[in-house]
Amino acid sequence: MKLSIVTIFISLPFFAAAQEDFYWVGGAGDWNDFENHWSTTSGGSPDQLRVPLPTDNVFFDQNSFNSQHQIVRV
Repeated sequence: MKLSIVTIFISLPFFAAAQEDFYWVGGAGDWNDFENHWSTTSGGSPDQLRVPLPTDNVFFDQNSFNSQHQIVRV
């Protein structure tokens, strides 16, 4: 039993270190609105199934906003 628990704790950092790229799309909005604002590609359609985690890469670029003075609420 102890061996199984130790194996799980040793494995956790490997899973937590996985990184994904998230691109903000669709202009102004809420950080948590992954269905409308997070994409796997710059300028792509929203297709992420979750919000970015601290280990993920987040990008805001020329395809993120469609007019001036738009904000992302966190």
